[in-house]
Amino acid sequence: MIAIVDRPASPEANWIFRLTETPKTSRYASGLKKAVILDFLVPLFLAVLAAHALIWDFGTALLHAAFGLIVASLGVFPLP
Repeated sequence: MIAIVDRPASPEANWIFRLTETPKTSRYASGLKKAVILDFLVPLFLAVLAAHALIWDFGTALLHAAFGLIVASLGVFPLP
């Protein structure tokens, strides 16, 4: 994850990030974690839910997808 967010997608756009960055890096990390959850993990486990709902009953598929989402979220937001 560090390698992905270390370099800007467009090096020409790097100036705007340098100009507007603040010393509060915890806000950047928090935003990145929320983006990973909402943009990657939630759609992934919705697809898991849809695929497993075809195989299992909906309740079992929902529990399986919820468990996977919770475990994956613990990797992003570890417990103290």
